[in-house]
Amino acid sequence: MATKLRNPLETAFSGVISAASVGTSNIYKGFSSGDKALPCVICAAKSVEEEPLFSGNYRAVVEISVKGIGALDADAVDPLTAFDTLCSLVYDAIRIDDLATQLMANSVGLTVWSASAGTKVSWDTDEDCFVERYEVEIYCCPRDF
Repeated sequence: MATKLRNPLETAFSGVISAASVGTSNIYKGFSSGDKALPCVICAAKSVEEEPLFSGNYRAVVEISVKGIGALDADAVDPLTAFDTLCSLVYDAIRIDDLATQLMANSVGLTVWSASAGTKVSWDTDEDCFVERYEVEIYCCPRDF
């Protein structure tokens, strides 16, 4: 059953962030084919663990990555300001009181009991890209109730 959670989780988070109008339409599921145009938001299910064992309920971790171009453009405009704005909008989109409800509204076959968004934030650079990541932990099951 755990393997059935990846797609609903990624679909749910992509839907919540898309609905928030964060300033880019480049919002992707982690397991999606093709190139991901920058700037972008990637919603990737990272892990699930059944809790308690044999209950059908899972503690899942989803990583939301915001990627932006880190190189100066032809006009020598620093892209960091636009990247920081995008990050702020994405962070605000997942730090909502009714995140569990919104996740369920954006996916079929997913019941979310609780969600703890944005408690872990990390930063990185990937070649000429800025990357900011938010780790979200949810307690869920792969079916509708």
